Amino acid sequence: WLWLDNNHLTGTVPESFAGFRDLDSLRLSRNELVGDLSFLCDMLFHEFEEFESFAGFRYLDSLRLSRNELVGDLSFLCDMLFHEFEEFEADCLDPDEVTSCPCCTICCDGEGVCSIHSQEGT
Repeated sequence: WLWLDNNHLTGTVPESFAGFRDLDSLRLSRNELVGDLSFLCDMLFHEFEEFESFAGFRYLDSLRLSRNELVGDLSFLCDMLFHEFEEFEADCLDPDEVTSCPCCTICCDGEGVCSIHSQEGT
């Protein structure tokens, strides 16, 4: 696991995180990270051209991204995973940040107010 919650991290998520393939928990919430959430696609599927050969982060079952300045749509991630997350937290109650996250288990509004999110339809 790699827990970096509330560490005053700034900038974009480093590409080197793609090398942590055996993580089961990645927590980046409550920092000052910026950028488009498409970096997750690059990290999770780095060096794998075909969906059938997916091997990145195969053990990841907990991901916390909330309370940063990350923007974009996370539905691509939900569609490509082989398993459901036990915990997936993002700012999906803030329409200016995460526009869609059907597999999020916890949605936050960017100000720290979070709620359990229904995974109906996933």
